[in-house]
Amino acid sequence: METEKLTVPDPVPARSSLSLYFGLGVSLLAGFSWVVQSKASLSGFWSLPLGLFQTELTILSLVGSLFGGLYLRNKIFGLLFLLNLFILLSPYSLSSSKKSQGVAVLSWNVSGTNKLTEIQEEKIPCLIDYLSEWKSSTARQVIFLQEVRKSQAVQFEEALEMDCSWSHYLCEGENCNGLLLCADQEWNVNRQRQRPFHSGQRYGFQQLELEDKNTGQKINAINIHLESLWRTISSLPNIRRFGTMSEIVRSNPDPKLFLQALEANAKNQRAEIDALFKVLNQLQDPILLAGDFNAPPSLWFHRYLRREYQDAHVAAGHGFGHTTSRLDFLQMRVDYLYASEEFSWTGNASVDYQTHCSDHFPVQSFVSWGD
Repeated sequence: METEKLTVPDPVPARSSLSLYFGLGVSLLAGFSWVVQSKASLSGFWSLPLGLFQTELTILSLVGSLFGGLYLRNKIFGLLFLLNLFILLSPYSLSSSKKSQGVAVLSWNVSGTNKLTEIQEEKIPCLIDYLSEWKSSTARQVIFLQEVRKSQAVQFEEALEMDCSWSHYLCEGENCNGLLLCADQEWNVNRQRQRPFHSGQRYGFQQLELEDKNTGQKINAINIHLESLWRTISSLPNIRRFGTMSEIVRSNPDPKLFLQALEANAKNQRAEIDALFKVLNQLQDPILLAGDFNAPPSLWFHRYLRREYQDAHVAAGHGFGHTTSRLDFLQMRVDYLYASEEFSWTGNASVDYQTHCSDHFPVQSFVSWGD
């Protein structure tokens, strides 16, 4: 009498288990970083790096998902692939073409030098020539500029034939950088003020009330520049600071100093955004908010802003819309145009990559209201 042999399944090889865990870990990188960035309570050193490298992390996650799906043949990796693809494409905008009408709005950080325009003496003519040509192609304009010297404000006002208001950053001397907001002469400037981010601090954002001479419509125009990592580093002790960020990194090899700087920058930006939100919640008239936020679109406060304010790139932009790059490969969107719900973005939001006056590129669109 034959006895039936019992077959015992072969144990799962340790290598397969390791491959599974590796594939899952890599596949979840993008989702983990995206969730961490969404939490306002997490203002640690990881906030900025995760935001800046979100694209690279997501691509790595996509590769991990493909590895898991093709090599391990596990269905869960198909879902992870779709999740990572969604995260990768979420900053990408593909709006329908819009007719340019209403008020032209432009925001530009003009401080840095581009490798094609390195001589400082060439910057102001380059900036004024570009803005003059841009202005000549539009009927109505509001311009938000960041990092303009006080001594240069009159040059902009006279060359552009606009009403311009300058507000300081940390100092008020002729060579101090600040915020410059210019509007065409069909606006009355009723109020203008500089609001500090912290009590007793000069560093803050610029707020103007503009009144349309034709319709009487009043709007609040807010020009903002959040603290950069470079400015945070410059305020910390024990760090030798000079030149570009890459030069600072090379001259300060201790990683603890940069972890300290990253954490301080995240906390400072959170305090600045909290101060901004307090003002925004008090304003009654429509709001235009523009400037250099020194933060990628995945960070928590951009998600918060997009609940109540229209991001011009999301509403009327094309592509990823990066506005600056670092180390010749890290492309980032850190400059934004926001408008409250009373407005509509009625022109394509675009970034002009053909001008090389600064290390930032100008972002622009058209806005209308009451239609």
